[in-house]
Amino acid sequence: MTMEQFETNETGQLIQEIKKGLLNWYDLKQGSTVLYLGGKEDSYPHIWLEKNMEVVCALPKDTVNPQWSQEHNGKFDCLLAVCTLETEKEPKKFLKAWKELLKPTGVLLLGMNNRFGLKYFCGDRDPYTERNFDGIEGYRRVYSNNEDNFMGRCYSKGEIRSMLENTGWEHIKFYSVLSDLDNPRLIYAENYLPNEDLSNRLFPTYHYPNTVFLEEEGLYDGLIKNGMFHVIANSYVVECPMDGKFSDVIHVTSSMERGREAALLTIIHGSGIVEKRAPYEEGRKRLERLIWHSKELADHRIPVIEARMEKDSCVMEYREEESGQLYLKRLLYTDREKFFTEMDHFRDMILQSSEIVRPDRGDGEGAILKKGYLDMVPLNSFHIHDTFVFYDQEFCEEDYPANEIIWRMVATFYAGDMEAMKVLPRDLLLERYGLMKNLRKWQKMEWDFLGKLRKEKELDHYHRSCWRNGEVVYANRQRMNYSVADYERLFVDIFRHADSRKLILFGSGTFAKKFLALYGRDYPVYWVVDNKKENWGKELEGIPIEPPKRIKELESGEYKVLICIKNYISVMKQLEDMGV
Repeated sequence: MTMEQFETNETGQLIQEIKKGLLNWYDLKQGSTVLYLGGKEDSYPHIWLEKNMEVVCALPKDTVNPQWSQEHNGKFDCLLAVCTLETEKEPKKFLKAWKELLKPTGVLLLGMNNRFGLKYFCGDRDPYTERNFDGIEGYRRVYSNNEDNFMGRCYSKGEIRSMLENTGWEHIKFYSVLSDLDNPRLIYAENYLPNEDLSNRLFPTYHYPNTVFLEEEGLYDGLIKNGMFHVIANSYVVECPMDGKFSDVIHVTSSMERGREAALLTIIHGSGIVEKRAPYEEGRKRLERLIWHSKELADHRIPVIEARMEKDSCVMEYREEESGQLYLKRLLYTDREKFFTEMDHFRDMILQSSEIVRPDRGDGEGAILKKGYLDMVPLNSFHIHDTFVFYDQEFCEEDYPANEIIWRMVATFYAGDMEAMKVLPRDLLLERYGLMKNLRKWQKMEWDFLGKLRKEKELDHYHRSCWRNGEVVYANRQRMNYSVADYERLFVDIFRHADSRKLILFGSGTFAKKFLALYGRDYPVYWVVDNKKENWGKELEGIPIEPPKRIKELESGEYKVLICIKNYISVMKQLEDMGV
């Protein structure tokens, strides 16, 4: 589906809404006049038009036209340009001209891609050259000859700052944007770092997802700890106020993909206030319900961050304490016994959050709560004074199974964190809380809830065009470890010589059984080998199971080994060490 097709249906409208999250949080005074460098059909001018402000749309070349610039000299309260400088060969010329178009209290807002963005290190292609790593290399392999047609280029944070300073812009503030300018879900001011686990908050998007070979969201924790988060952000909003009065916003979480009725912006202000804002009138009632849910939880002795309505927003105090998610992650690695105790405590708070209309009968269904607060998960809590304190309890369902919320407690804790799964398999907690019997039911309830909330059905084609595929990432990663010939031999042309040599399967479990079911008639198996001593001497569907060392009894070229084990890397190393 082309972008033009996207834009003619509900999907296209949602995509336009998502893009508005880039600046829907930025406040201009009422009656402001905005100059947008782009077309009226773009998402960005509608941010201001929907706030009843005057918006003038112009082409970049207009702003350096002496007659046009003289006519509009000092006229605008805001000049907005997204990716505009990236497509101009002489960006400094435009930056100088734009300064003259703003009022003394005006502000320049830029949307800029970062050539050192993490997504490009993870394998995404440059948006302009459509090749890997060109931006990271400073475009030294392109645009070097006169015959190269300039299409555009990304700049680094340092390069953007230098261009602005060299053209007279004295006041500059960067906001890091994740995942990118087209999908701005998380925004961080340059003096603020995430204090949450991004591995289950971020859904990375790409220009070319089929070339990606790393899972981006799992890298941010290390980057934050090493002071690299802002330098390697995928893109930026750059704020340049003429009078030096910056916005006091330090963080924004945008959920514009939900549509007009459910969209919310969570805005953290430097003043110490967290603001929940509904961008549209249709969503204001959600804020009132959120406050009411907090009061109901407090009535059941569940600690909550107090929230109140101010004008059209829900506001609460900003807390610097450790989030419940990070607190539990820390315990997982440092104090296993206390981790279980605190997870049990969290589970008990879920059961305490409402009256129980049907007790647990031991049938796997668990207790039924009069009111179930679906977001009672570690991500939406702080750990304060030896207990969990909740916030953002937006969703509530009547006569709701507590086990569904307990499942979400466990699922969100592990989401995106493969290391935690290694330290403590998730199934141990699922067994502990009696969730295994009806696990598929709880999973489906969560998928249905999140899918509807995030409009995943409506955005399915769009997500498939910009989200990575796990199997593709895995295959890309494997290709990098082998020569072309070795990769073809090991992973593609796997049946070569299988019909003319003694075929040996390594592994006697599920994958070996599946192989025999699918290919056993076409490719007779000579032996099955296995590292488990207890299997030696047994048979798998009439085929003897032998120790791996028996392979060395055969001559090179006499046999072919197929590994039928999911985690095959260690087996490959074992065979290589044996000379196989």
